Amino acid sequence: MKGPTAAPSPIDDDEPWVRTTEAPSPTATSVRVVSGPTTQRPPIWVRPSNWVPG
Repeated sequence: MKGPTAAPSPIDDDEPWVRTTEAPSPTATSVRVVSGPTTQRPPIWVRPSNWVPG
């Protein structure tokens, strides 16, 4: 039974196309990020938790 378990291992090496799919994905997302923040909202001032008025 331990023999056939070694057979599926070389199957992963026969799929180099999986690595190529990772390249085009980040390029498309980067273009959307640049066109998105065209209008920036003013920074909101938040009082620190350790600051006490007085």
